[in-house]
Amino acid sequence: MEYVANRDPRIEKVTGTLERIKSLPTLPAVATEVMAIARDPKSSMRQIEEVILTDPALATKILKVANSPFYGIRREISSLRLALTVLGINQIRSLVVGVSVLKAVNRESGKGFNYEALWEHCTGSAALCRLLARRFGLNFDDEEYVAGLIHDIGKVILDQYLHDEFLQALAEAKEKGEPLEDVERRIIGVDHAFVGAWLARKWGLPESLVEAIGEHHSPAVDSGMPSMAAVVNLADGVARLGTIGESANPYQPKLQDLAGWRILAQSTRDGKIPKQWNIKKALDGERIDPDEFMDLLAPDIESARNFAQMI
Repeated sequence: MEYVANRDPRIEKVTGTLERIKSLPTLPAVATEVMAIARDPKSSMRQIEEVILTDPALATKILKVANSPFYGIRREISSLRLALTVLGINQIRSLVVGVSVLKAVNRESGKGFNYEALWEHCTGSAALCRLLARRFGLNFDDEEYVAGLIHDIGKVILDQYLHDEFLQALAEAKEKGEPLEDVERRIIGVDHAFVGAWLARKWGLPESLVEAIGEHHSPAVDSGMPSMAAVVNLADGVARLGTIGESANPYQPKLQDLAGWRILAQSTRDGKIPKQWNIKKALDGERIDPDEFMDLLAPDIESARNFAQMI
């Protein structure tokens, strides 16, 4: 999917409008530096530590998150160096980017919806992305956490900079019982997934994240395995069904209707997913019952809810 202006005049108009906005949020320099260091095979944990320590508030937040029950570390992590050693560069990078994004975007000026409730939903979705990826034996180098955290950031941008059209889309989605993204495309010309991907690319985030954000409502199978977007799609749906925060989308999905559910369930039945999560019906080629799946996920949903409320 292409997230830059194309020949559709409505998309060109929206992207042109956004490009001219000087007050768009920017990703803090510390996040950009940490991403660059993490990509360099010659880099060291000491380099990452030095960059993070330039932002004491960020370092404190990372230590708080690292010591949360979500990560299951039995010992107290009392220093950033220990956090890097125990969690590893990929997880620390994801935490830095995630916390930086929350810091970059104004979370208190919501006009069309409750921002705090949206961030709780997004943080819960991020936690579920990580848990689901592990459950299904998928490895995205912990980028799925960041993808889950900012998958709905396009809603914030639409609310703040295309407010009237976005409010109209919210009202119509609620009135007609339609998915918000469908109504956004009809009224605005693009949906929040498109805008989120556009912003992620503008911030210089990895293309894998751009695609996961932009395709989280229309995930596909990537190289015979579920894509990161499929995991985000399922995590987003589970968070909504599990009432973790509020997604600002009046439409309530059914698990069996989610593209991410169909992709992951089919992959399990086809034997493409390792057997870390022994869903016997799926491994025997039978249909996985959505209600049973949600029951199986109950501990993960509760863990994600607690993590979201802590952040």
